[in-house]
Amino acid sequence: MTDRTVPGLPDAGKLHPYNHRPGADDIVVDVIRPGDLVALTVTVRGATLEPPVTKGPKAARRPHSVVVAGPTASLVVDMPFQHAHEEASYESGGTPKLDPMHPDREPTTTTPSVVLPAHPPVQYRPARGSRLVFTLAEGERIDLTSAGILGRLPGSRPPCTRAVRPRAGGPRPTSCRPGSSSSTRSSSSRCSAASSRSCAPTTCSSPAAAAPAPWCPTPARSAASRRWPPTTGSSRSTPAAAASASGAASTPPRSPDGSATSSAAASGKGSSSAEAPTAARRPWTRRPSRPLPAAGLAHLGGPLGPRRRTRAGQGRPGHLELWHTRLDTGRRTDEDLLWPGNPADAESRVIRAVWARDRDDVSPFVWRDPGADRGDTDPLGPDTVTSTTTPTNPFLGSLDRADRHRLVRQTAEVWPASGRKRIDPVPVGADKLWLTALGAWLDLHGHWDTKPYSDELIASILAWDHIATAGRDQYVRVVYPGYLFPLGQPTVRVKLTQRSIRPQDHPTAGLVQRQFLVVIDPFRDHTAVHGFPFLSTRIGPGATPALDPPGDDPVTGLSPSEAFWPRVGGKTFAWKVDGIDRDGRPQTHPMPMVWVAEHVGPAAQLRALEKAYAEDPRRVIDLGGQHVAFAPAGPDGDARVETRALRVLGTARKGGSSPRMSTADVVLPAAQAVAGTGATRITYFPEYRAKGFTPGNAGRVWASTLLPGLDTSAEYKDDLATTGPARDEPQELPRIGFGGAPGDVGSDQAGGFVQPNLTIAGLSQSRGRWATSRPSRAARSTPPPSSVPPCPSSSASSS
Repeated sequence: MTDRTVPGLPDAGKLHPYNHRPGADDIVVDVIRPGDLVALTVTVRGATLEPPVTKGPKAARRPHSVVVAGPTASLVVDMPFQHAHEEASYESGGTPKLDPMHPDREPTTTTPSVVLPAHPPVQYRPARGSRLVFTLAEGERIDLTSAGILGRLPGSRPPCTRAVRPRAGGPRPTSCRPGSSSSTRSSSSRCSAASSRSCAPTTCSSPAAAAPAPWCPTPARSAASRRWPPTTGSSRSTPAAAASASGAASTPPRSPDGSATSSAAASGKGSSSAEAPTAARRPWTRRPSRPLPAAGLAHLGGPLGPRRRTRAGQGRPGHLELWHTRLDTGRRTDEDLLWPGNPADAESRVIRAVWARDRDDVSPFVWRDPGADRGDTDPLGPDTVTSTTTPTNPFLGSLDRADRHRLVRQTAEVWPASGRKRIDPVPVGADKLWLTALGAWLDLHGHWDTKPYSDELIASILAWDHIATAGRDQYVRVVYPGYLFPLGQPTVRVKLTQRSIRPQDHPTAGLVQRQFLVVIDPFRDHTAVHGFPFLSTRIGPGATPALDPPGDDPVTGLSPSEAFWPRVGGKTFAWKVDGIDRDGRPQTHPMPMVWVAEHVGPAAQLRALEKAYAEDPRRVIDLGGQHVAFAPAGPDGDARVETRALRVLGTARKGGSSPRMSTADVVLPAAQAVAGTGATRITYFPEYRAKGFTPGNAGRVWASTLLPGLDTSAEYKDDLATTGPARDEPQELPRIGFGGAPGDVGSDQAGGFVQPNLTIAGLSQSRGRWATSRPSRAARSTPPPSSVPPCPSSSASSS
């Protein structure tokens, strides 16, 4: 142990200099124990130092100094950084490859290809130091030795602040990884752990009860602490509580305990050396914590060697366990710390992220804005990842600045919602949180209800899993809610960063990031949408291969994190869609779709999404001549026709969408026999599209042919794509007449004299044809007999 307060030492109190700012009357020592790698800077405030006693009776002598706590004494422990942001490579699924020996089989996928490699030496940004703060009882005496200080920490009380509420409702978050199991439970002691600024969301530990600890009275709040926005120049910080933020200046954000929270206290700014919040900096943010009535940090005071083991077969001669302090619950002896705790204690082993280092670079008015992280170009927006550009904030890693900002918002901040409602934070379950001189061991799992955030157009995270050893990430999964446009199936985007050995010839255990989509509910019911030929759709597969970077194919008018076309190996990924048509018959076809984030909801963004999709050629679905029933069958016939292609549009809304058909290319045997035409382009008859078959539609007309001029008609233009390369082009159809006009088909080909200037204008279920100028007239009339033979499945109305 080295006394850093001795005058003349050039490095006084600077074992961890980044966040250690001792005061003039502070007692500062470095605790160093090489055997089990203890490396701490300990600061005692509000206490006096009694020198060693070397004279007098032998029983009264002591070779070391003693710290005597005053009425406001506290003990601050500074530790090395616990986590680091490490550069990752981006890996996609590779290009699909056909087997030349079996061309009829589904293409296989080649070895995953690294799109954005992290060239060694990889970039690495350590977090800032971590801090533990304990309160000392007046008159308490601590031997100024390594064993005396470390042995005293488990019994010290955390600083007096209001207790953080536990997770609101439901079970504690656990791991969502396939095949995962709960981690080993550890021991406890009452102390608080918080975090200072680092590179990931800062976490705070939550107790089992919302009331203040019985030994910690509620502190009085000054007028300055009640103001909003807080006074940034205050020399006194509020307790180490969860940071608050607000999207509306008129509604001050509130901390989980209901009191207004100072952003200066949450961020660590404006704190005097007399009152430093507890801070354990992990996943590239700062994590200040709260006093814990039932959960806290616990550790052993002395080295843990083989002789400390209490069960057979444990430990090796000459080896010591790495010293660490861990988040745990209950009260146990030193020997109890070696074994799992009570599983019931896991409910209180939760933490909150209370500040993100990225917020240091923006004003409070920016990070309080609900849209600060909505798009890639926003101040706290996500990284833009493409096959040719690398993120620069600061580089591609397991969490980007938007992830860190959202984790703070969802675990520690109360955000206002519509009316008098509010969105309460939910903490993260900590199966493992161990702090050591080599970095933190983390096993964190959180999941949230994202609907309240999306209703307020706030971007959010659905789930977060984070596993790290010695401060280095091993497995990080971030899940974002969304859906597939235009069918509307709820689908999440998963960003998975794992430590993997790549490549095989030069093994390197680096971080590899992949993104893929997982369909939450593959089934969607479209019965109420009369303008769509399928009653329901079911899509597969449930998960896509590893995707190309989302920035390779974004949707015009939205950022890649808000909407993009999924691609694999440079080609647009298409889902297999199993549809049930209006007669209940199954149909199968491939269909590319757009992934859209759940929070996309402003009218301008929704219209931009619909317009971009309508102008994209990928909205055209090849049905390969399948017979599709566009309307339910009736007593006089059905609406099944051979269909070459289907053009789809979508109606977007907040959190979902519904499809509709603009046009379809169908084959009408009767029209081919009469006029020799190929595929006929049709669209839904407006009255049928709006209400289905009604009593007023006596002719049971369900479709109109897309003749010139129809695309500009007020009845049709809103359901047609009129711009872009995939616009619904009107089609010139030949007329059946006397043969006098150019392009007329002779009436003798129609089986006899019918009517001059006859052009197919629509399709009906009723047998027979009639001559009208528009399909709307046919819909209001009873079909008379016709000399034109009816289509086997659908009859044609003509004008």
